[in-house]
Amino acid sequence: MIFTAFRLIFLNIRIYIKKVILKYFLRINDIRIFAYNVCSCKILIEKELSKERWIVIMSEGNNTEQILNEINSSIVKIINNKMNEFNLSQKTLSEKTKISQPTISKLLSKKANFSTKELIVLSDALKINLMNVAYKTYENFGKQNFLYEHNNIPESDNFVINTTRHAFNGYIGNSYYLYYKSTITYEEKIIEGTIEFNNTENNRCSVKMKIFTGALNEYGDKIYKEYYGDMIISIPLSTCYISLKNQKIGEISYIMFHHMFLNNNPIKCRVGAALTTSCSENKRPTMHRIVLSQTAFDLNDAEDALFLDSQLNLNGSKIVISEQNLKQLLKDSDVEEMLDPFAIEKTKSSYYILDEEMLLNSPMSECDKISAINKIRKYSVTDDNIKINSSADRILFNYINSINL
Repeated sequence: MIFTAFRLIFLNIRIYIKKVILKYFLRINDIRIFAYNVCSCKILIEKELSKERWIVIMSEGNNTEQILNEINSSIVKIINNKMNEFNLSQKTLSEKTKISQPTISKLLSKKANFSTKELIVLSDALKINLMNVAYKTYENFGKQNFLYEHNNIPESDNFVINTTRHAFNGYIGNSYYLYYKSTITYEEKIIEGTIEFNNTENNRCSVKMKIFTGALNEYGDKIYKEYYGDMIISIPLSTCYISLKNQKIGEISYIMFHHMFLNNNPIKCRVGAALTTSCSENKRPTMHRIVLSQTAFDLNDAEDALFLDSQLNLNGSKIVISEQNLKQLLKDSDVEEMLDPFAIEKTKSSYYILDEEMLLNSPMSECDKISAINKIRKYSVTDDNIKINSSADRILFNYINSINL
């Protein structure tokens, strides 16, 4: 009896909270699509206005921005398709909807969010229910349960998840420029983007990463791939672990870098390790270095480009270079000053470059080919692993300080 009574009281409290929230949000003149968490219950509120289906989405989780970005992207895509279908310019659409052309431009370039009034008139002008588009996007995307990747890891002395703890000082509220080498084999260029660390309502570190695709939209704005996730910190291993996913393309990526305790100053830069999937037609698991920096690098500047190119290589502590390239480099005064020609002559050795594809074309049986390649690889000059040691972070830090002087 007592248990039943408590249960009824709890249910009545939940119903009361829901009614209060409904009453509050339905009083708002400019109802917006949003996400909210109430007693871990998903609530869908529908209201009929001018034959339009108005939906306020309330869902579990705290990735409100992620849900809204996805809904906004879907609406923009549908509007652009309809404008092409009806051969409408922004100016014509502005005249039909009474929305100013500059505002339409901002909305379609995702520099502004849609108001409910704008969605109504656009729906009418384009003969499409944009609220229904928003709802379906939420169902397809928001239903994925925006729990963070690390939610199953409990807070402990070893794992720091709560952003109020000292370990997160220097990260939360900060954004960084991000650089790594293209994962397409034949493409020799550096990819750039941004990554930002923010606090959630339940004190978790949310991470948003944007990667520039190299393409521009019709307004000349850069087109980005967007990834969302979270970060936790391992105290005994002094490592930050970031898990990111892009729901649209079905990709999950991981970034790790060295953690250090700070008081008030933000982390200036880090060299990290990334595990992702290559962008080439033949999608394959890929490991590469990645640079995070609060200072932007100018990829058109020869010195900046050279620095990033060298630091993003998977170099170990031993640098292996061809004799021809070394002779060419010795003509550079800086290199010549650093290297003692007599000392480096003692390290000289001959090496052969063997193409594995060539070896696989041998007429031998598959078993014999595998056995032979294994023996060749056993005696090849490779490191068992590539560590991102303290010197990598120190070199990056010192270079950034030198260009900021």
